[in-house]
Amino acid sequence: MKKFTMPKTKEKIGLILFSLMSLMGLGGCDDSYVELDVPPVYGSNPNSKVVFTGFTPTEGSVRTTMFIHGDNFGTDPSLIDVKIGGQTAKVIRANNTEIYCIVPARADKGYVEVTIWDANKTSSVSHRFNERFTYIYNTTVGTLCGVVDDEGNAAFKDGTFEEAGFTQPGLIYTDPKDDDILYVFEQSASQLRRINIEKETVETLIATASGWNQVNSIAWSITGDTMFVNNNQTNDDGPAMFILKREEDFKQPHLMMTGKDCNCVFTNPVDGTLFCVIGTNAKIHRPIFNEATQMYDLGEPVASVATNGQWFQSIQFVPTGDYLMGTSRDSHYVFKSTYSWEEQRPTSPLAFAGNGAGYGEGVGTTGAFFNSPRQGIFVYNEEYAAEGRDPQDCYDYYVAGSTNHCIHKVTPTGAVSTYAGRGSVSTTGNVAGYIDGALRTEAQFNWPEGITYIESRKTFYISDAGNHRIRTIAIQ
Repeated sequence: MKKFTMPKTKEKIGLILFSLMSLMGLGGCDDSYVELDVPPVYGSNPNSKVVFTGFTPTEGSVRTTMFIHGDNFGTDPSLIDVKIGGQTAKVIRANNTEIYCIVPARADKGYVEVTIWDANKTSSVSHRFNERFTYIYNTTVGTLCGVVDDEGNAAFKDGTFEEAGFTQPGLIYTDPKDDDILYVFEQSASQLRRINIEKETVETLIATASGWNQVNSIAWSITGDTMFVNNNQTNDDGPAMFILKREEDFKQPHLMMTGKDCNCVFTNPVDGTLFCVIGTNAKIHRPIFNEATQMYDLGEPVASVATNGQWFQSIQFVPTGDYLMGTSRDSHYVFKSTYSWEEQRPTSPLAFAGNGAGYGEGVGTTGAFFNSPRQGIFVYNEEYAAEGRDPQDCYDYYVAGSTNHCIHKVTPTGAVSTYAGRGSVSTTGNVAGYIDGALRTEAQFNWPEGITYIESRKTFYISDAGNHRIRTIAIQ
């Protein structure tokens, strides 16, 4: 092992510690010098055989530490490739007889494969162990993006995930044609922002526009090339709905309907019918396209949501289109309405789960409680399908429970439970906070407002407004 002795000046010591401490280990020092032990880095000896004897542990979940045992591995991690269950594992270090790596997500195919390269990466020795690694899936809460300082302050900023900031992220939506893309509204000024999961970037599509006031919900055309957004304002002649087009990268809003208090838009995913809710009368309307004006007219109401003055900001159809569900922020319940295919309109919604403001698990409108529930999302449940249920009854409904600081789950039979959040409860009983980890025993949220789900990624994305972040719930 080589030893380097450097003069102990403040500047040099600082540089050495930050550059080398995590890899090299500190040696002894006196008043004038600090001695650093630098382990040599070398590749496998080409004149000796590479030996593979086993790996430990033989089972685990994502981020489990794995040790691969043998001989003549070398100590240079850049010359060692490891795959676990078909997924590339990060190699942390090696000491010639042991490789230290981390189990990646979804490593469920079992085989552990190791490749040792020569110094020039022109030839290699590969080995696949006969024994398989047993991958254990678990579901945890994490953080996707959102920069917050040590005092909990955040700033509106675009950039990479390491740079981008959110002030108060609200309702969040997936792109129906691109599983890498999310759209989220900032509640403070209704800016529309786009999150690219693959590129790990955040950009603002629309910050301000003429008449753009309180915009918070998105509905998609069947093709996925047109985005309908509401605009909640108090002028009868003011803008009520805008259309954004994919061909314009969703950056140019076009006025498509006027009127006040349009606080929610949604479409049937099968026949494409467009609906909106007017807050003051709590009615569902089916806007009618006017060929003469090339805009939409509000039309007569087709269903009544509740009493006047109720504000419904999240309504969604089940993917089969047979019914819709939504949340009542002010009356603290989840409602449901069946869809008439012949008349292309929903029946007047009825309370499905919830019994006033509070927190409690239960069934239907008796034992369950919500407190200012916000956005909801349907998620397919394979277990229901295996039971032979009808296609429309194979979805659970997940709700961002803002004031309860959790994610609620509502089954097709109306059973309400807490899916995630309210963990790590303090001695004072505080259930709100910012903690990643196990769904119920560790994770905490702070005013979650929006929720969506990407099936191909098996991941929820949550707008955690109070924490100024986009959180995740991932099955890994």
